[in-house]
Amino acid sequence: MLSQRAKPVIWQALPVQSATMTLCARLASVTDQRLRLALGLLLLAVYLLVYIPVPDSIDGSDTLDVARTLVLAGSPAATILSTPRQLIVSGAQGEQYLISPDGERYSKKGVAPSLLLLPLVALAEALPWLSIRATAMLLNPVLTALTGAALYTLLRQMAFGRGVALATGLVYGLATLAAVYPRTLFGEPLAALLLVLAVGGLYGRPAGDRRGRLLAGAAAGLAAGVNLSYAALLPVFGLLLRPRRDWRGLLWFGLPAALVLAGLALYNLARYGSLSESGYYLGSVEGFTTPLVDGLYGLWLSPYKGFFWYSPALLLALPGLALLWRRDRRLTAVVLLLTALQSIIYGTWWAWDGAWCWGPRFLLPVLPLLLLPVAAVLEVALRRRSLLLIVLPLVALSVAVQGLGAAYDYIPFYERLYRHDLYDPINQPLLAHLALLLLGTRPDVAWLAEGVDGVHALLALLLAAAGIALPWLPAAGPRGRATDAAALLLAIVVLNGVVARQQDNASQQLPRQLTAALNPPGPVLVASFQPGTALMDVETIPRLVVVNPHAPAGHPAVQAQIARVTAQAGFLWYLTWLPPAAADNWLERALWSQYALFQQTTVGDHRLLGFHTRPGPPAAQPGGWQFGPVTLAGYGLRQDDAGLFVTLAWARPVQPPAPDLTWFVHVLDAGGAIVAQQDRPPVGGFAPIMVSSGPAGEVVTDRLFFPLALEPGWRLRVGVVVAGQPVPVSSPQGVPLAEPFLLLPP
Repeated sequence: MLSQRAKPVIWQALPVQSATMTLCARLASVTDQRLRLALGLLLLAVYLLVYIPVPDSIDGSDTLDVARTLVLAGSPAATILSTPRQLIVSGAQGEQYLISPDGERYSKKGVAPSLLLLPLVALAEALPWLSIRATAMLLNPVLTALTGAALYTLLRQMAFGRGVALATGLVYGLATLAAVYPRTLFGEPLAALLLVLAVGGLYGRPAGDRRGRLLAGAAAGLAAGVNLSYAALLPVFGLLLRPRRDWRGLLWFGLPAALVLAGLALYNLARYGSLSESGYYLGSVEGFTTPLVDGLYGLWLSPYKGFFWYSPALLLALPGLALLWRRDRRLTAVVLLLTALQSIIYGTWWAWDGAWCWGPRFLLPVLPLLLLPVAAVLEVALRRRSLLLIVLPLVALSVAVQGLGAAYDYIPFYERLYRHDLYDPINQPLLAHLALLLLGTRPDVAWLAEGVDGVHALLALLLAAAGIALPWLPAAGPRGRATDAAALLLAIVVLNGVVARQQDNASQQLPRQLTAALNPPGPVLVASFQPGTALMDVETIPRLVVVNPHAPAGHPAVQAQIARVTAQAGFLWYLTWLPPAAADNWLERALWSQYALFQQTTVGDHRLLGFHTRPGPPAAQPGGWQFGPVTLAGYGLRQDDAGLFVTLAWARPVQPPAPDLTWFVHVLDAGGAIVAQQDRPPVGGFAPIMVSSGPAGEVVTDRLFFPLALEPGWRLRVGVVVAGQPVPVSSPQGVPLAEPFLLLPP
């Protein structure tokens, strides 16, 4: 049996202990700047392995929508999601988005994440090998990695050792639900970073440190730009200011926060005509209507969304709070108050669970602050290694939980399994993801979604290797600065490479088809549930509006959206999944009746129609030509700089014609060659001439446009086809023409 004196000698001789001592000695000699960079690169590399190239939520899509329209159209008006889910025009729910007095639909989501997306969207627009959506999806991986680095900095300000600070940053980034949110475009990762920066800007700073106060105030104010509810947290930060001794610090903190809040109020005023209106439908569908007990239980303990189910490592924060209290009571009070306020605010919100997301999304902003007491436990565990028998299994379990969450899309669980029962243990997304793993389901991350993308994986591993190697490389002097610069450059190259790999992704098929078909580029009106966020990658659309294809005719919000599209240019594109001449498609009927068609094509399972919106010529030229059962009552032609406008007025016969009646219009050059043509039913199949009811002689007007620059001598060839065969044509005097068509002008 070993003596008590022999045990430490043998322990120190173990390879693990030797490696630990070597690592600790090395960390003690590395600068905090280098360790922050290494931590950020390592976390970012891991997040690139769980990266997905498209937004997976309505909230994230809406956030990107605002950034896209700001870059491409200079307006913050949302477009993609003005439909199906947001513009509900019937039913008990009413409209979940307020329509602005100017007729636009603006996003109710906080504008701060959209503003951060602006450079990414602009970069994707400038570089042809980058997708807007795939580039935007880098935001939260970068923000979450930065949060880990900011947490490291805060812990060092609190006098924790480098090893503890580094380990805590890794626990936050890999062993909490924060590890799953790089897959999303939710605003909560940004809020988490801002709250850490706000605390770090105030904690332990001397009274004269103006820069720290300004940083903290700006960060706390910008958090309200993620969600206005974070404005309620502002007074809590005052506890770190010691206002009796540092009233100037309070001023420097409050000034940027007040300026940001004022900017948000003016943003509301510009959108809705009210400083306080942000777009939420409070008092109707949305509001603080959840009983507090239900919300708190749901957020913290329920199998469905309970915080500790999704981040078991945070159980260490419970004993850690006592350790942190001994270390700094004021900071501990701030952490507890921020957590309590966040829990109360969102525990009473109507959608307290954050809807379709991984775990309690609304607790994510305070999550890095809850790692402060965890750091206190880790510090003790490194001195009393027996505690590692508790700490390491909890951390390992928590990493495994995040692996399940990051490997698979959580949306199918909510679509198929969720039963709205907070107390049933089987109502647990973790079990659903575990079942997917046991069934051998392929993870839906980008580098595995369509087979193994070895280049993507290699890029991520290369970045991880750089993060691991950095602490061992020279850190001081010019060589150290050059090394750091090279690491940052490598990160930029890796991020660019990961996004560029998404160009061959199946999600880019529809954007590529639309980009090719939209010629010339112009505003697009979409009536379909299907394309979704794919439309964001069609960068040639200066104005994009999506409307509910089943909205009732005359709905003012839809009419306002149509008016704004038609005012943008002399033409518009209409994309719909409804079949031609669908009886309930009042919107397409209205377009046919008002505007001149110049092109129609098929994109996937959608029809794309191009209409010129400038008024065409009246059908003032006399007609009377008889085309089988129908009569060309009159016509009009106008050629200008835009092209050739044609108006045809057809008279309904006494007896209804065959249902397969169509006409053709060929534009002929001086030599008689066809340079353009249109072949279709009258008015796209919506004409009353095609139905059995209606008065004989009723005139139906067809409008056509040909974007051509024609030389003198051109003519139009007009004919009618029934059952696949051209019908004979007679003059107004009843004289049959030699050919089954008419040449205009005659």
